[in-house]
Amino acid sequence: GIFLEDCPKLMGEIHNALKEGSAAALGRAAHTLKGSAGNFGARAVVQRALELEMTGKRGELSGAETAYAALEEEMARLKEALRKSVDSVR
Repeated sequence: GIFLEDCPKLMGEIHNALKEGSAAALGRAAHTLKGSAGNFGARAVVQRALELEMTGKRGELSGAETAYAALEEEMARLKEALRKSVDSVR
């Protein structure tokens, strides 16, 4: 449940970093999201977040919008799976 509450904030930070062209902020936010998703074994999200983290570390933002779109797709799948899991526990 906590992840489902926090992930929109992290995705927003990544989105804002891309809009502002801030490679450092992109790297930090993607790193945080990667760690959180890793707790669920969400390999696809971890991989996409890692791509964005490394993009931020390199300071080269070309292609980052495409990587972000792929991350959004994987996050939607993860959130749906987690919601179903949370609902089944209730």
